[in-house]
Amino acid sequence: MNTELEYLIVETLSCPSTKGIKKKFFISSDAIVCEEKITNLRSLDSMSENQIEMIRHANTQEERSRLMDDILAVSRKRCIKTTGIEQWLSDLKNTGFEEWEKESYTDINLVDGFDWHIQYKYRDCEPSRRYGGDIYPKGWDVFVQVLNRVERVIKEEEAQIRDEK
Repeated sequence: MNTELEYLIVETLSCPSTKGIKKKFFISSDAIVCEEKITNLRSLDSMSENQIEMIRHANTQEERSRLMDDILAVSRKRCIKTTGIEQWLSDLKNTGFEEWEKESYTDINLVDGFDWHIQYKYRDCEPSRRYGGDIYPKGWDVFVQVLNRVERVIKEEEAQIRDEK
């Protein structure tokens, strides 16, 4: 198997708060591009009449979903160029996320909890997916900590650029 990770997508949706977070990490040999999209469905109350009409008159469910996502989501895209990419990839692999079962992380007795989904792809391979609801796999907390390290590096690099100006 090719061990060159091409991308990783992590998505969570918390049902009680109706807040969704989707992070995409695109990896190359010298940079990581991180795209983040945060959606809060409780902000439906703040939509204008014009926005509501646009959604109401959409031709398909897909178009309605895209419009709602465009209106309610906050997106940002950032890129880091760092020498720590190899260590980050090693730490990510050591979380064991690739060994998580494909369908064993759902509690059918809970209906108002959370959902999570990850998708990853190695170069020249088919994408792999893992998902669940109301149960996280073993190692999830460490997995999230490793992902959050990219965010800290991005913030440090952005601060350094601001200081240089």
